[in-house]
Amino acid sequence: MAKGKMQVRFTAEEKQMVEKLNEEMVPAAKIAEQLNEKFHNNTSIRKAQSVYYMLKAMKKSTETSAN
Repeated sequence: MAKGKMQVRFTAEEKQMVEKLNEEMVPAAKIAEQLNEKFHNNTSIRKAQSVYYMLKAMKKSTETSAN
């Protein structure tokens, strides 16, 4: 059986931090680095790609609730 990557869901606190840092124009790679430092004991859990995905999901959710 092939091993899959374990996904760790974003917490509400992580989402808030992503949103805040994104508004401050912090690059996704830096956001991921800060999330890993603050929430994951410097373990490489978050990557720039997962930050982009979260931002896209948050934007989509905002657009959906605005309609």
